[in-house]
Amino acid sequence: MRRLTLGLAPGFLAAPPNTGAGRVHHSVIAELYPRLARRPRAWRRPEVWLFDAGAGEFRPGQPVVAVCHGAEWLVDPSLYELAPEQFWRPLVARVERGVRSATLTIVPSEYTRAALIAGWDMDPQRVIAVHHGVDRGRFTYRPGGRRLVAEGLGTDRPYIAFVGVASLAKGILQLKEAMARLARKGYPHALVVAGPLTELEPEEWRDQVGQEIEGAPGRLCWIENATDEQLAPLLSDADALCLPSVKESFGLPVVEAMACGAPVVVANRAALPEVVGDAGLLCDPTADGIATALRQVLEDPALARTLAEKGRARAKLLSWERTARGWLAALERAVNLAPAT
Repeated sequence: MRRLTLGLAPGFLAAPPNTGAGRVHHSVIAELYPRLARRPRAWRRPEVWLFDAGAGEFRPGQPVVAVCHGAEWLVDPSLYELAPEQFWRPLVARVERGVRSATLTIVPSEYTRAALIAGWDMDPQRVIAVHHGVDRGRFTYRPGGRRLVAEGLGTDRPYIAFVGVASLAKGILQLKEAMARLARKGYPHALVVAGPLTELEPEEWRDQVGQEIEGAPGRLCWIENATDEQLAPLLSDADALCLPSVKESFGLPVVEAMACGAPVVVANRAALPEVVGDAGLLCDPTADGIATALRQVLEDPALARTLAEKGRARAKLLSWERTARGWLAALERAVNLAPAT
């Protein structure tokens, strides 16, 4: 079988593996290495290049494949209102230049593929959806999360987990209000936020996010720089992972939670329904919708077990090896599309 020579655009592996894009890039390239003629070196003349569309236009002279991590604003322009204009305007411009300069573009979901095709009139044959994966050797059932949370809270409590950057679009305030409603109903659960607080939102909003859950002091546990060694136990012992985000182009934490056996509750928005299939509970990303869905999981052990079982089965289908095969097919296709020289 012929093996490709691949070039990586400068900075493609610069993002740390504990970030979303970094985890994707490092995981897929590690799987691609055995399938390449030689390891990627940016200074060699390759048959095809791989680059992040968020870096902007890239025209090295050979076929190029862009990796576009999201374009949800093309589907829902109201998402522009959830981040400062000085942040999203240059980002959107860079992503558009990046995908338009590419021979082919890889996206993580059919949702994102449809966004590019409809929003920027992209050729459907040149936008390829390949789901991200999960490292099931790292993300598997591994108890110890209750102990970590007890250390953070000073007392042992069951908990709901949220993993990711705490931002306006991720629904963190709605989740906090839902947790307050559960507390008023007598549920003892804490909310564990594993991830940083965004710097994009106004300071008063960030202050509000960091405040205690209303009427339930001592039930917010923040682990800002959670490692993978901490995430697997945190997800394994959670009564549910809740991601009420309205802007996910995929949602890596959801698949990692499913691999650990946690029931998942996600917003019925963007790519999340596509990613979880029937292995998660969908909800409106409102305090009412989130609280109702969480109560279903907490009050029905049979439902929680079913979601956990379906989640583990779903996670088995989403491996990084499978993602790498999809990327490799796109790279080979880009080479075949290039005009003969």
